[in-house]
Amino acid sequence: MIRYCVVLLLLVSSAGYAQIDQRRMDRDLEIAEKILQTLAQQNSDGSFWVHSANSSYVDGFGVILTVPNYFGLGGVAVYSLRGNNLLEDDDDRKDEDEPSAEEQREQLIAVVKTFLVDYGDLIGQLEPTDKIMVTQKEEKSFVLLRGLSNAKGVVTVDSDDDKKDNGRISIEISKQDLIDLKQGKISREAALKKVVVTEKDEPSEKMPDLELFASILSRLYKSDLSESYSVSGNPGYEILPNFGVIYSMRVYTSRRNSFYYAELAYSQSQNRDRDKDRVDRDRDRAERDARAKELYPTFVDDMKKNIVEYGRTIRSLKSDEMLMVKVTISGCRDCGIPKSLDFSIKKSVLDQYAKGSINLDAAADKVILKEHSTD
Repeated sequence: MIRYCVVLLLLVSSAGYAQIDQRRMDRDLEIAEKILQTLAQQNSDGSFWVHSANSSYVDGFGVILTVPNYFGLGGVAVYSLRGNNLLEDDDDRKDEDEPSAEEQREQLIAVVKTFLVDYGDLIGQLEPTDKIMVTQKEEKSFVLLRGLSNAKGVVTVDSDDDKKDNGRISIEISKQDLIDLKQGKISREAALKKVVVTEKDEPSEKMPDLELFASILSRLYKSDLSESYSVSGNPGYEILPNFGVIYSMRVYTSRRNSFYYAELAYSQSQNRDRDKDRVDRDRDRAERDARAKELYPTFVDDMKKNIVEYGRTIRSLKSDEMLMVKVTISGCRDCGIPKSLDFSIKKSVLDQYAKGSINLDAAADKVILKEHSTD
């Protein structure tokens, strides 16, 4: 009898947590990305360049598929080559049949709605309360060179137009709506009406609290403060409507950078005993890789606690929105550690910690970690 009670308690205690097969989820997301890209290509009239999407699963939210904002959203400027000069085409020289930015936007919304309603159910393991969202990612300005139809015709250009606020769009549907459609409780037309389209202007000025958290992360992971890995550059962030904010940062497992290795390579080229140099270099790399693997748990634990401790300074998020920190790990090819990590936590948990309702360890335990393959 006691044994049965223990088993029942274990089942009840784990019922609130999604048990995700990550390999299966990764497979489903890869397929979803390809379907979205193919649908866009099939429905495009050639007026914009189609780029692949990127996706991720977030516990407690669902799936986010991200497309660059030149992905059929009027974010592509048209230029022509005049000798060695790159000149923007005048309006009177553009094709009359070329759709406007608004027409391209409506075209993409229609494509995404079709993707969500007809193919969203192919993403398995989602809870009924989860969402599938397609949104934009901030990118540098891209231009399409007239007369070139392949990727070689797409280049980046520095322009004051980069500073324009073109707004952001997100398109989403709930898993429950897809379940209702599959079970015949609603029609396809009704499901299409369930798709939520949100357009939000990007803030014309930087958000002080979001900027502050980025600067805090940058300082925490400088080599003189961090007890594990060190940051490269300044973390960036993007605001997603109906989700929250996502920070992106890159860390290195070793303080030695590319300049160190360039200098080392030069000194080795001047050394006649190259075999000994190779052995020393391999030994040095092996020691650093072993150290990086040893420090990995420390990095993860510290990051969770830092997200809680300093994430509570973010006040512009709603209680049901999320804070996510995406980390790319560089400098360790054979450590056997993930190449990237996603840390996420609900703002409501940060609020609980700020009020003293839970302690730091309890709040850090609520930070959701997703490790991405070393492959």
